[in-house]
Amino acid sequence: MESVTDLLKNRIESEIEKDESRDVSLETAQQLLGIKNIDKEFRRMKDEAAKSQFRFMPLKAAQGLRPYQEQTIEKLTGFFKQNLPTIAVQLPTGAGKTYVVHAFLHEQLLKENKNVLVVAPSWEIANQHAMTMCQCFEDGAARVRRLGGDGQLISLFEEFKAGGEGQVIITTSALFFARQAKLAEFLKVGLVVIDEGHHGWKKLRLNSVQKFAQSLNVPTVLLTATPPINMAHLPFAAQLKYLDLVPEFLVKCEVVRLETGEKFNPVFKNGMLVQKSRVELSSREERYIKIVKDSVPHMKGQTIYFAGSVREAMGVLREFEKHKISATVVHSKWESKTDKINALAIERFRKGEVQVLVNVQMLAMGFDVPNVETIIVARPVESDTLFTQMVGRGARPNAEKENFILIDVHDTIYKPEVARIFEHKDIFYSETESKPVENSKERIMPVILLKPKAPKLLEGLPFRDAVIGAPKVLQLGSYEEFALRRSNLVVDYFLEKAA
Repeated sequence: MESVTDLLKNRIESEIEKDESRDVSLETAQQLLGIKNIDKEFRRMKDEAAKSQFRFMPLKAAQGLRPYQEQTIEKLTGFFKQNLPTIAVQLPTGAGKTYVVHAFLHEQLLKENKNVLVVAPSWEIANQHAMTMCQCFEDGAARVRRLGGDGQLISLFEEFKAGGEGQVIITTSALFFARQAKLAEFLKVGLVVIDEGHHGWKKLRLNSVQKFAQSLNVPTVLLTATPPINMAHLPFAAQLKYLDLVPEFLVKCEVVRLETGEKFNPVFKNGMLVQKSRVELSSREERYIKIVKDSVPHMKGQTIYFAGSVREAMGVLREFEKHKISATVVHSKWESKTDKINALAIERFRKGEVQVLVNVQMLAMGFDVPNVETIIVARPVESDTLFTQMVGRGARPNAEKENFILIDVHDTIYKPEVARIFEHKDIFYSETESKPVENSKERIMPVILLKPKAPKLLEGLPFRDAVIGAPKVLQLGSYEEFALRRSNLVVDYFLEKAA
């Protein structure tokens, strides 16, 4: 008879062989989690969360605000009293954006019995807003309400009903968009908060939330760690980056650059790396075997591994097992019960039952585990914004954590201008490790032929370190030249097509 370990190994092997479009079985999930009934285990976790995560913590509340947090709240208050339509807050991951905004709204709105709507891009982030209210404010749990969220941890709280006052109403952008017509009839608030305000900026869902705020003539607060350039015209209550708060408030990043030796010819479409291109690279067995083998000597403590495909993620589990390192996985390709399986896997990681959490296109935002000490970015990342979100998972301070390890994986790309798209040195590397961009690499690109089309073509692009000039230039739509440092092939493509 095969042992449980052998059965799991065989199950993982069969999943690795699957086509990327096929879902991963529930049996595999149950064996990875070491449980027999996913629904029953999720109910147990919810009961435990009610007793631990969603309760008032006097010691946490007594820690008080940091100086930059106090300054942010002071500016937020000033902007709010001016009744500005939109206010932005830029604080890096781990700097306490959620705590700052809840301290502000608790003082300025809830005490006056005004409701606040908090819109998050996912239920994981929605759960964090509820947890922050409960842990930091004695009346927090009584004030939390939800819109939707059945089957999520946040379902521990009551659904919002018309007539409620002084409540923090938490939901996701997807649910708000689906119910917006009905919500407009009874949902009255004094402030709208949009978390991860850069996420899908100018997209349909977030536009619907902002239009709702405008219909009530109340301000919108956008929280972000990485604001895109089309947020530059907004008033900011804070504009701080990771390196601004190191080492006093965030831990230092030590970088290990890992070269795979794999040849990579990335394919782009509309400024983004094509998923097929990412999956093809990430699914190469020799590549992920090397990444795990070369990473193990550098790893310490709880580790998050960012994979580019489900096949890679399952293969990585097998490789860590060979090195006697426990690991689990989260992704969106389970055949059913995806939210519950991922929540249970994350909970095992939080508790330290496994050392490594492997994930595919998840956990970049709103994942709060302060004891993460190693980040492995194995998937190619073309966006500074996404890279910042990923690596920021390790920047959160912990009493026993002085630094965290970033294992930055790179493949062989022969075109230097393309290779630069996947470099993110200036965000987390120290001054001695980072080389500044030389002036000789800066070039001026004429766009006179674009004229009226220029703003439309350029505004939505994922600029790396672009210099477009003053926001007024975007609004006027009149270009004589376009300066871009660390040239982006995407921009080259649009300029050539438009010309």
